[in-house]
Amino acid sequence: MLLRSKLLMPSLAVSSSRRRGSIHLVLALVLLLLLACGDDTTEVVTQTVPNYIDIVAEESDLPECTEDNEGEQVLVKGENTARTCVDGEWTAAFTPGRDTVYLKSKDISCYTAELSDKQGVKVICDGDSVGVLLNGGTGAQGDKGDAGTGCSLVQLDSVTVRLFCGNDSTTVHLEAKTDTSLNIDAERIPVTLDSLTGIVQKGPFLKGGTVTLYELHDGSTLEKTGKFYLTEILDDNGNYKFPKMELASQYALISAKGYYLNEVTGEKSSEPVELNALVNLLERKTVNINVLTHLEVDRVKYLVVRKGTLFSQAKKQARSEILKEIRVGESDVGNFETLDVFAKIDDGSTALLAQSVLLLINSAEKDLSESLQKIINDVNNGTELGATFWAYAADGAADADLAGQFDTIRKNLEKWKNSKTVLDFEKLLRDFWHQELGVGACSATREGEVIAVSNENSAKFGTTFRYICKKGSWREALDIEKDTYGVPCTPEHQSEYMQGLVTQSNWYWCSEGAWGMNWTWGVPKENYLNPKINYETIIDERDQKVYRIVKIGSQVWMAENLNYSDSVKTPSLEGNTLCYDSIAANCDLTGRLYNGNVANEVCPNGWHLPDTTEWNVLFDAIGGKATAGRVLKSIGDWGSMNRISYNGIDSVGFAVLRYGATFGSATKYTGEDESLLGGTHYIVFSSTDKVSLNVASKQRLFSVRCVQD
Repeated sequence: MLLRSKLLMPSLAVSSSRRRGSIHLVLALVLLLLLACGDDTTEVVTQTVPNYIDIVAEESDLPECTEDNEGEQVLVKGENTARTCVDGEWTAAFTPGRDTVYLKSKDISCYTAELSDKQGVKVICDGDSVGVLLNGGTGAQGDKGDAGTGCSLVQLDSVTVRLFCGNDSTTVHLEAKTDTSLNIDAERIPVTLDSLTGIVQKGPFLKGGTVTLYELHDGSTLEKTGKFYLTEILDDNGNYKFPKMELASQYALISAKGYYLNEVTGEKSSEPVELNALVNLLERKTVNINVLTHLEVDRVKYLVVRKGTLFSQAKKQARSEILKEIRVGESDVGNFETLDVFAKIDDGSTALLAQSVLLLINSAEKDLSESLQKIINDVNNGTELGATFWAYAADGAADADLAGQFDTIRKNLEKWKNSKTVLDFEKLLRDFWHQELGVGACSATREGEVIAVSNENSAKFGTTFRYICKKGSWREALDIEKDTYGVPCTPEHQSEYMQGLVTQSNWYWCSEGAWGMNWTWGVPKENYLNPKINYETIIDERDQKVYRIVKIGSQVWMAENLNYSDSVKTPSLEGNTLCYDSIAANCDLTGRLYNGNVANEVCPNGWHLPDTTEWNVLFDAIGGKATAGRVLKSIGDWGSMNRISYNGIDSVGFAVLRYGATFGSATKYTGEDESLLGGTHYIVFSSTDKVSLNVASKQRLFSVRCVQD
C-alpha cells in the first residue's frame, strides 16, 4: 500500500462512524493500528484498554449515547474491543473486513472518501486531506489489496508517531505537518446539501436582509469559483434558509447584509451592516453568522493562504487569537458559527452577546464596520489594538453600567425573544471594564474604597473622577467621598476645616463625626446629601428628572427640592416660579421657588404638597420641632461663627440645604389678618436647631418638598 500525505494529527482517541463500517485507532502507551484496505482483508489489532474506559457487565448496561458523551468508550465484559459512542449508537471499535478509517478526538475528527478512480480512499481530517491509501501494494486496482499489506501507527514519544503502510513509512509530528505532496484535489470534496439554515445576528437581523453563499474552490486557496446562491432573511429573528445546493467543495463563504435591532437603543439600526462567515460544510448543516464569525474570516484566510495552515487548524488558531484580542469571554468558546445571542445555556454565546453589545455601547452605528475592521487588522498584524480603542470601549461600558443602561439592554433582549432567559452579558462587560480601567472587582473587603482610573488611555485618567465601592458595585464617587477619603472626622478634628484632597477648591467642615461640604454654587447637589443614607429614586414622568426619596417614620419624602418648570404642560407656572438669583443653573442645586398660587399643583403624579399636619408628623417622628432643624439640615453647607457650626447632622437623609430652606405647605391661612388672607403657612429652617411655622401672603416664594400620597 502506497502513502502520499500531508499530515497533521493530534493525539487520537477511539471512535467510529459510517454505516459501511470503521477501523478504530487507540493511542495508549504504544499505539498500534492495522488497516485493511480490501473488503475481505482481516488483520489482528493489539488492544490496550486505557484506564479511562468504563466497564459494564452487559450490553443492556450501556448508557444512552448522546451528543453529550460523543466519543466516549465503554467495554462490555466478555467482548474483545471497547465500544464508542458515535452518532447516537455504541459502535464496536474494530470491525474486520471494512475499508473505512474514522478517527476522532477533542481536536480532530477523520473519515475516508473513495477516490473517483476507485483505486483507494483519501483520509479527511476536519475537512482537510491528510493522505491517500491506495488499494494494493503497487497502487493497482484491487478489491482486497495485497495480502498482509496494512498500516500501523506506533507512538515514538509524546509528540511523534510513525505510520507504516507496507514497506513505506513516514514520521508524523503531532504539532506540525509534513511537507510531502498532496494527492489529487486532496482538500476538495463535492458537497450536496438538502438545505442550509442559520441565524444572522448583530442584534437580530431583520426580515428582508440578504444572505449570499459563495462556493469556494478548495481549502488551500479559498478562492471563489464564481458560483453563488442567494436567499433572504425570513423574519425579524434573523433566520435564513437555503434550499438544495450542489457545491464543488465543502468550503464556503457566507455573507449577510441588512438592518438589525440595536441592543443598546432597542430600535432598528439606522445603518445596514455586512457580516461574514467562512465554514466547512462537511461539519455542519446550520451556520450562524455574527460579529465573531466576521472577525474570523480574514485571519483564517491569511493563515491558510499565506502560511499554509490546514483549514481546521487555522479556524482554531483564529478563534483563540480573536478571543484574546477582544478581551471578552473564555478561551474555550466553541466554533463561532454555532453561537447564538439568545441561547438558553452558555456554550460560549455569552461572549458573543457581550461583544455585540460592547461594539455599540459607546459608538455610533455608522462606526460599527470600522471598529470591526480595526480588530481584524490588529489580529492579522499580531498586535493589540491601540490601548485607546479598548480604553474607549471600557469607558463606555463603565458609564452605561453606572447609568443603569445594562438593565435597558436586558429588557430589549427579553422583549425581542419574549423570554426572561437572557445570558449574563453584564458580568462579562463588568469584568472587562473593571480590568481595562484598572479598578478591579468591588468586593466586600473593598467597601467604601475610592480609586482612580489607572489606564492612561482612558478619558478619565488624570482627572478628578473617582470610583467608590458600595455594596458590591462601583459608582462615581461624590466630591465629599473622594475629597475626604482616608481622613476620618474624629473628635480631634471637631469644628475643623479641610481642603479637598482631589478637588482643592472644595472645603469641608467636621461636625459630630461627619465631614460636610461648605456651600459652593455649581457643585452637584449630590455632594450635599448624606453619603451614608441608601436613597431610592423616582423619575418624574413629565420631564424625566430623577429625585432621591427617603422613608422617615410612616412617610416617604423627596430628599431634594422639586425642580419642575414645564409651563406648556402646566400653564399656571408661567410667571409664578423662578430660580435663585434668576440663574437657571442654581435650580439644579436647590430646586425652583414657587409662589402660593401654584405650589399646590406642581408635585408629580402620586405625590403632593404636604400640609402643616403632615409636616408635624415628620417633626414628631424625629423628636419634635425643637431639634428638627439639627436632624434634618445637611451636614456641611450651613457655615459657622466663632467655630460654632450651624450645620445639621442629617441623620435621616432629608438634607435641607442652606439655600431653599423655606418650604411651602398646602394649609391656607384662615385667620383675621386681612393682609394674609389667601396666604399660606410655611416652614422655616435657620441657623438654630429649631424649625418654625409662619404665614405669608400667596405671593411669597417657597421651595417645595413633595410627600408620597
